[in-house]
Amino acid sequence: GDWVGFYGLVLNVVLSFLLVFRLNRAAARYWEARTSWGVFIGVGRTMVSGILHHGGHNPMNRDEVIRWTAATAVCVMVFMRGEVVFPPHILDGIL
Repeated sequence: GDWVGFYGLVLNVVLSFLLVFRLNRAAARYWEARTSWGVFIGVGRTMVSGILHHGGHNPMNRDEVIRWTAATAVCVMVFMRGEVVFPPHILDGIL
């Protein structure tokens, strides 16, 4: 009787540690992806800011580059989600 309780306790402790380590790795991967996405969006904003500052001589080309920058962010988002079929309505109002 005592050994059965001991083995049950050991099994519960081991499973608890495995679960904690697995959740810790998942949280680390989530925050790494979130940080990378934030950097990607920040670079896009910086690029658009530079275009707005230096691209005033041709407003039509300037606006086209800004639209394609926004479309790139949307396409990367769809790709990272692993969607096989690109939703056609997702770029409405951008391109």
